[in-house]
Amino acid sequence: MAFVSRLTSDEVVASFVTTELTALKSPVSNDRLDPLQQSAAEALKGATALVGAVQDTISSEARSSLFANIQYVVTGKMTAREAVATAMALNES
Repeated sequence: MAFVSRLTSDEVVASFVTTELTALKSPVSNDRLDPLQQSAAEALKGATALVGAVQDTISSEARSSLFANIQYVVTGKMTAREAVATAMALNES
């Protein structure tokens, strides 16, 4: 058990974490971060929960529709709102 405790200690985890969220009691401070990574770390400091990716929680039919419609959003043939609404309607059926 001491081995697991050591590997999951704030000190050890902080040595390889950059901007990822962790379950550490103390926020990770890393002097090796570039400005973008520092900004990401600052933004995540106040996070109290994470929400999983939507594609992991919807039906396969809705997921397929959402991914297929992304090309139409990019080309301007469909709005993002329409793509999401279509996927939501398929998910409810």
